[in-house]
Amino acid sequence: MTSQSQSLVSGVRTMVMGNVSGKENPEAGETTGWGCENWIAGRTPTAARIFALKSILAAQTSPCRVGILIVADEQSSQEQVSRTLHSVQSQCFSASCIWLASSGDQHPDGDTAAIGLEILDPKVSWQEAFNRRLSQAIDLDWVWILHAGDELFAHALLQMQVSILQNTQAMAWYVDEAFQREGQTLNVLLKPDFSVDLFRSYPYTGRSCVLSVTAWRTLGGLQEGLGEVATLDWLWRLVEHAGPPAIGHVQEVLLHSPQSLLDWCSQDLISQKVKLLTELHLERMGINGTVEPTATQGVWRVDYALAQRPMVSVILPLGNSLPLIKHCLEGLVKHTAYDNLEIILAKSASSDPKLSLFLTDLVQGATDLIKVVECSPNAGLAGFSNVAVQQAKGEVLLFLSDEVSFTSTTREDWLERLLSMALRPEVAVVGGRLDYPQGRGVSEYGMTLGFGEGVESVFHRSPSQSVGYMNRLVAQQNTSAISASCMMVRRSVFFELGGFDEQAFPQQFADIDLCLKAIQAGYLLCLEPDTGLEHLAVLEAGQTTEKVAPSQRTLSSLDVKQVDVLYERWMPSLAQDPYYHPAFSKSSPGFSLAQESARVYDPLPGRPLPLVVVVHADWFGCGYYRILHPFQALSDQLQIEGSLFFNALSFFDVVRIQPDVIVLQGTWNQTDILELIQRCRKYTGAKIALEFDDFLPNIPTRSIHRKQMSQGVLKLMRRAIEQVDWLVVSTEQLANEYRAYHDDVRVAMNGLLPAWWSGLKSARRSGKKLRVGWAGGASHTGDLAVIQPVVRDLQHEVQWVFMGMKPDNVVCEFHEGVPIADYPEKLASLNLDLALAPLELNQFNRCKSNLRLLELGACGVPIIATDIEPYRDSGLSVTVVRNRPQEWVKEIRKHIEDPEQLAQRGDTLQAEIFASWMLEGQFLEQWRKAWGA
Repeated sequence: MTSQSQSLVSGVRTMVMGNVSGKENPEAGETTGWGCENWIAGRTPTAARIFALKSILAAQTSPCRVGILIVADEQSSQEQVSRTLHSVQSQCFSASCIWLASSGDQHPDGDTAAIGLEILDPKVSWQEAFNRRLSQAIDLDWVWILHAGDELFAHALLQMQVSILQNTQAMAWYVDEAFQREGQTLNVLLKPDFSVDLFRSYPYTGRSCVLSVTAWRTLGGLQEGLGEVATLDWLWRLVEHAGPPAIGHVQEVLLHSPQSLLDWCSQDLISQKVKLLTELHLERMGINGTVEPTATQGVWRVDYALAQRPMVSVILPLGNSLPLIKHCLEGLVKHTAYDNLEIILAKSASSDPKLSLFLTDLVQGATDLIKVVECSPNAGLAGFSNVAVQQAKGEVLLFLSDEVSFTSTTREDWLERLLSMALRPEVAVVGGRLDYPQGRGVSEYGMTLGFGEGVESVFHRSPSQSVGYMNRLVAQQNTSAISASCMMVRRSVFFELGGFDEQAFPQQFADIDLCLKAIQAGYLLCLEPDTGLEHLAVLEAGQTTEKVAPSQRTLSSLDVKQVDVLYERWMPSLAQDPYYHPAFSKSSPGFSLAQESARVYDPLPGRPLPLVVVVHADWFGCGYYRILHPFQALSDQLQIEGSLFFNALSFFDVVRIQPDVIVLQGTWNQTDILELIQRCRKYTGAKIALEFDDFLPNIPTRSIHRKQMSQGVLKLMRRAIEQVDWLVVSTEQLANEYRAYHDDVRVAMNGLLPAWWSGLKSARRSGKKLRVGWAGGASHTGDLAVIQPVVRDLQHEVQWVFMGMKPDNVVCEFHEGVPIADYPEKLASLNLDLALAPLELNQFNRCKSNLRLLELGACGVPIIATDIEPYRDSGLSVTVVRNRPQEWVKEIRKHIEDPEQLAQRGDTLQAEIFASWMLEGQFLEQWRKAWGA
């Protein structure tokens, strides 16, 4: 452990742990009721993480000083100002100053100086008042500009300072937002990283921003007369001065806005001002372009003027579907107004004779327009395209799939729209939106890295009439990759990048590889939404059916070798697409909030702690006791940091955060687990462990889980065990069994989380008879059967209490099972005077832990248990008996004869558990070691 991490641990134990409480939120893994509220709650950093971040910031030689400006215009109310001010004053990391620029009397009542609020000159515009005050500031590095009604989340300033620390290139920042329309639930806007072309379409960054004081002085301050969009003008001037990397994006929801960003942008006054700002920006940049309205209010389109009309070589690598090719070529010629072009058809030398004859006739009728080149049948799609490029004369290359269709909905100027963007010197590749025919959804609009298990179009199957998430389907924007289904690139750039790599990617991913090389070289990739192009798959006898499009590239349909090459060459890029928020799901449907992303955190700056990724198999006992609670306890004590996943890893998220250790529970039975383990190890270098709480090869006959453990499943389990670095199990007996499968088996005994099990209230002697009971689940049928005769024999002497299950035909008090988060309190509320813990005698149960004793004992309940290893050897003050009914009856009667002594037994047991079996101190250390942290 580093000295920095040691100081963090020391500090958190003395300063934070007394205030850390609360349970792991079980609803975070449930589908019912899941929403933005739960997701935001899950993203809120814990007290321990906040302390760690503060400590890291405090250790910096040059502390970052961030002030706040609250802007209140004529429409703002005093209540809105107060709400914003309260959120600023409630920050866990204080602002260096708080200024209010107000045009009226919206400032709070009372002594504003006493609450740290400075009122700026109300006689001038808020921009001028801000510029004057900032010019006098000598102890400020950044200013966060908020508008009355905005509310910062409590960790906003802290997270902003962390982002500033980690990205020294940025001179302005924007953040993700939450909003709530009247009568609707809370929603969030998770924005892409900065995109010049999307920002020209509409101000998706929002009206709030954080600006560098140094950059403010360089650029000359905010312009008057622009109202709420003054910050947008300043951002444009910053981009013009320092380039797009100067705009940083904090990928966290830190701001709650009283109004949806999209509603704000669609206001006519705001929209017209945005248009003006974009026009001024283009003018300053010397770009000849017209800002045009689109069918979506608030979204603009830049029509870049064509200063020249270069020849365009349209390259179509052909398949063998003659009807499809005919349809494509006829539409291309009929619906293309641009006349300075040539069409190059790349065909296999072994093509269908009918296709060859058709192409021969076609060329003879249009020798100036169409050229056919023959390629080796083994060349692959990339090879076909490269051969065609060698024959091309055009300054601009347009690669098209023969599945692209041109219809009456196709714009006559579709090619000019692509060309005007492709001729921009900063742009390498341009793509157009492709829709399925008859409004059956979007085929592709750009490609998203790390989506699915490869590279896919995140918009695939979106409704054709939809504007998309944050208007992304109707706006010009930048992207990380473009499919060769419709890809335009200048010839010079194509050769500069080395063309398509047909050796590494003969059939798939050559287009993605080219795009990523372009980005690496500093170019932009751009998308044009309004072309009217369509995407067919097969055209036979006048019928169209969709097949897997080139954009839907998943491992199930791909050559694994090409996937491996793509991963090896571009994994860092695949793991983080800047235009697709990491909190979104990595599988269809796109732009859906991923539940697991609420618990996936970026590493602390400098990575001072071991980073552990854990996967829990359920939201019940095993998931909590073996994964969630140890993880929470270790994290709260700053022994580790990390992320949690439910049931399955998100591979690209794991690669993005680069863990030191991965602990998997239950995932060994997934069909792709072996490949996943190998890839995680290869691309992260992490050590990987499997977690087992039971001896699965020997599940008891009466267990409901026995039928799930077929020979095929056991074989998969053994193969997964062979792939990992070690196993983690709950008992030494269980470890001995699993050592037949792996040399490194580590024991981490079950313990109780203090936040769940401390301070429980359980009454004694609360009924006319002493209350004797049992608690268990559906998998404990055989265990409950052990005491069934005992229950009948004693039903007139005690009040029987059962929870979860009960024996048949007995008089008892019965309680249904409850969610695991409510279990400790419910168990205590049974008010048991004596608890029974029977276990069937078999090897499976000999390997089990003493967890049931811990749960009941933590409630202060004395226990009689089966004389079996996990109970007999636990070291706890419980009475053990053989599984003979008469012995159970005898011992129960003996215990209930003296209620006072019975209570003392419960107190003794409870004290032993709180002293030695809680997830804290030395007991927790075994977990840290078992997880290799």
